[in-house]
Amino acid sequence: MASKGAYTLVVEDRFGALTDDPTFDSGELVVGRSRQCDIVLPSENVSRRHARIRSGASGLLIEDLQSANGVFVNGRRVFEPLELADQDVIRLGDFHLHVHGGRKARDERPVYVRLVGTNLTVAEQVFEITSTTTLVGRGKDCGLVLVDPSISRVHARVLVRADGTVLVEDVGSANGVTVNGRRVKVWQIAGGDKLRFGNVEFLVEIPTGNTVETPQVSGLFRRVGRKVASNLPWVVAAVCAVTVVVLLAVFVPDYVGRDRTTPQAAPVAAEPAAGEHPAAPPGSPPPPEPAVAPAAGAPAAAPVGTDRLAAARKLLADAKVEDAAREVAMALAADPTSLEAIRLSNRVDVERSAAKAVTDADRAVTSRRFDDAAAALLRVPTESVFHEQAKAWLTRLQPELDKLRRRACRSETAVDCVRLKALVAKVQKTL
Repeated sequence: MASKGAYTLVVEDRFGALTDDPTFDSGELVVGRSRQCDIVLPSENVSRRHARIRSGASGLLIEDLQSANGVFVNGRRVFEPLELADQDVIRLGDFHLHVHGGRKARDERPVYVRLVGTNLTVAEQVFEITSTTTLVGRGKDCGLVLVDPSISRVHARVLVRADGTVLVEDVGSANGVTVNGRRVKVWQIAGGDKLRFGNVEFLVEIPTGNTVETPQVSGLFRRVGRKVASNLPWVVAAVCAVTVVVLLAVFVPDYVGRDRTTPQAAPVAAEPAAGEHPAAPPGSPPPPEPAVAPAAGAPAAAPVGTDRLAAARKLLADAKVEDAAREVAMALAADPTSLEAIRLSNRVDVERSAAKAVTDADRAVTSRRFDDAAAALLRVPTESVFHEQAKAWLTRLQPELDKLRRRACRSETAVDCVRLKALVAKVQKTL
């Protein structure tokens, strides 16, 4: 039983399984991949000595030990020692450490946006945007770091304006930014929107609920208003002068040129014959050619790129991803605003990731790394054309995974035992 004031760290792996829950009152714990660490996290994206967690007079602190992939607390990367609070979530590679104990509240800045992950490695993770400008990408200088092959080093920027509205801007990424399936350059996001950076998707939550668009020229209006107020007499005089000029231009020519005699009836032009154009005054441009109606039953012209999109769909159904990508690229070149082309482009990105997962699984099976092969196949989404192939492979891998699990659980490597149990459970759920 932990003593009063003790801290507990609940360790959760990438599959959601709880692998450890160390409790301590004082001192420090080193976390990393090395077996010499106090908390061992067996993953390639965890450094040998990744982070240090220590208790002191001010509470519980975490420090990054110059790790390769960084330390994140509640979705934000930590560069300096940071005091932890109760219910904080630490992310180290594929692992999450849930903090229990310590201060009950954190003096946080306002949370402008919450991004709730819905797929891939961010599924069910919550990232809070607390700055008015936040860079998104896989680079270490970004405020929101996303580790995925589809993410550029600096992918996008999230901007919070003075009225609380939020903009997302693509800053030249390779795989783009989409909002509700539409590829965008700059877009105002609202609660409930589906925001996608490359292949990584989030559900947007706006805590304040303020999504009213404020004109971006409001500052200009204020400056103009101040100028007008300071020069009001001259402004009034100028308006009066303009009004007089307009009245003279409208009414004086009409009055001067009016014929005071009884007006003569204007000659009536003869009705043009059917199919003929009425006679035009000299010097006027020729009449337009009549539009030619399409013949009865003739098919309407197809929009530019429609045939290419149809070909891309068929190629994707046949799992010919790169051929489909070329067709979609040519369709987008013909019509960059085509929503269907943008959706197919996003689908191509998903299928590329799925194809890579199948290739990684094939290599892992060749090397008899059956657990790595299963982990790769679990990355294939259910909507992918490769999903049935991945399921068939997982079915064949089940006996080998059971052997690995039994062998690990007979030895003293409890972490491997828990990891393989979680992996087998995930495979069974998928099948």
